[in-house]
Amino acid sequence: MKAIILAGGYATRLRPLSCSNPKLLFPIVGVPLIDHMVNWLGEAGVDDIILAVNHLSDRLRTEIGPERLGSRITFSIEENPLGTAGPIRLAKDQLDDEPFVVVNGDIVSDFDLKHMIKSHESSSAKATIGLTTVRDPRPYGTVDTNNSGMITKFEEKSKVRKRHEINAGVYILDPSVIQLIPPAIACSMERMIFPKLVEENQIWGWKHAGYWYDIGTIPEYLRANKELLKHYRPKRTLKTAHEEATTTVQREAAGQMSGSQLLERRSAHAETNPSATIKEPCYVGEGSVLHRGASLGPGAILSRGVAVDGGTRVRDSIIFEYTSLGRNCVVEGAIIGERVSIGAGTRIGRGAIIAGEVNVPSHSLIKQKAVILN
Repeated sequence: MKAIILAGGYATRLRPLSCSNPKLLFPIVGVPLIDHMVNWLGEAGVDDIILAVNHLSDRLRTEIGPERLGSRITFSIEENPLGTAGPIRLAKDQLDDEPFVVVNGDIVSDFDLKHMIKSHESSSAKATIGLTTVRDPRPYGTVDTNNSGMITKFEEKSKVRKRHEINAGVYILDPSVIQLIPPAIACSMERMIFPKLVEENQIWGWKHAGYWYDIGTIPEYLRANKELLKHYRPKRTLKTAHEEATTTVQREAAGQMSGSQLLERRSAHAETNPSATIKEPCYVGEGSVLHRGASLGPGAILSRGVAVDGGTRVRDSIIFEYTSLGRNCVVEGAIIGERVSIGAGTRIGRGAIIAGEVNVPSHSLIKQKAVILN
């Protein structure tokens, strides 16, 4: 079975972090979102994936390539944004004549996709929508179902304020649905296509009871990382190679969360000096290095290739890939983008956001909630 990941938007609500870094490459507990999604799809036997992209598509092609974690990756490039339905029509020739999965490109979840697929195949529905319950459904599309699971009402961007089931951005579609989508124009599955299927009694819901995050805004991106980080605890093994001995940081998942083995495998290739201090929970990505006297945590997440020099303290912060922190810095409750260089002695206040590819001079003072652009 094939899948389409819808990732053609500009991720404006994630700026300035998304100005230089496409959302699919944003780290979730130190591992790129695309790897979480490919791993999750692969667990359900879906290993042929089409990426529907527009913003920074050249970078995505370079970074992701034609294969990822054993899955085949192809690209469908939108010259102009086509909404949530248009990209599916555009990728028509890349799909087979069988049901396929569609996933919004900002979802992190442990959906039991394998059983959702089986449920769809055993029904006569043209579409099955994954449903999850949230406290405030107003930013999403609310969904009502009957006792059999058939969707009877679909309301995009509802005004309902109380806890309610919503469209979770995971679909299984019959190929016939593609014919309902007009070609070459921007259109919405939620506003144009799903209401038609409701009228025809051809759309069903599949209820999800696990975790679900939409990381399309800075606050939700932070929440997803903080909450998922709590599900992992470290297991460390010391290995003396020479006078400047290092340790390999290894992680084990606590509980049966999708993607836990992926996180554990990636973090096994990080190194920290024995005199560095780590207060859990923390995550140290592959290729990251903590030097003598560095202090990490609690709540620190380092993506791959991050270097933390001696005397530097990082707490409650997310550091994107290949960023370096000079000596004697203090980073408290911040997000720092990819390939950033932080000069020695810099202090970064809580709530600050530094865009990717920025050089911060030594001894800088970045105030709380400051936004540093590239």
